Amino acid sequence: TANGSVVIEPSLSELARLVMENMIHPDPTAVARGMEKLHGLVNVDRPHWERDRAQLCGSLGAHCLIVASLRKWLDHPDVQEWGCFCIESLSFLDCNEDKIIDCGGVEAVLNALNRYPHHLGIQWGGCGALRNLLSCSETASATKQGITHKFVHDHGGLATVVRAMERFPSDQDVVLECLILVQNLGAKADVRRVMIESNVGNAVVSALNLYPKNSQVSKEGMRCLKNIFGKP
Repeated sequence: TANGSVVIEPSLSELARLVMENMIHPDPTAVARGMEKLHGLVNVDRPHWERDRAQLCGSLGAHCLIVASLRKWLDHPDVQEWGCFCIESLSFLDCNEDKIIDCGGVEAVLNALNRYPHHLGIQWGGCGALRNLLSCSETASATKQGITHKFVHDHGGLATVVRAMERFPSDQDVVLECLILVQNLGAKADVRRVMIESNVGNAVVSALNLYPKNSQVSKEGMRCLKNIFGKP
């Protein structure tokens, strides 16, 4: 250095290096590659999900860097896809949910979904992330309830969900993520009104008709219809 002092480099773990170096790389291809590797470490679909890794990511501020990357590299679909999948996995932990919401995670995911309506990976990962981050339940945090209200009433989020179901009806992963998301929104009168206006009911019925032998689709779909058309 200029004054002759020696710069001491930390000995970073693989996870910390991915978060602290790849997420701030000036090349979006490198950022996407880093997100893909990070997702491989915290993916909830792994045979043995590493909860400690997902919690460590939250402690390292990975959610902020991922959301910042989604905002910065909106024109790069690989960044958007892997960013959405990372947020989906990290938001499986309750301790990460409010952190992701507070730094604009829901809006960043919605922007990705709206920018790339024909991209299967982004629709799958994005709808999965929103499924974890949105809820009208009275037991949900005030932060979660607040962003859910904005999603429904201010951001046109339900139209985005319906479009994903209509665009990828043959993909069971997308359909299930959307059904669970809708079911999570509950049955409050103001939410039901927007669901009806957004043709959510028609999309749910179409999914039920398309997958009559899929027990999970049937279960979540019937719950959705009860929320929309049943008594609150």
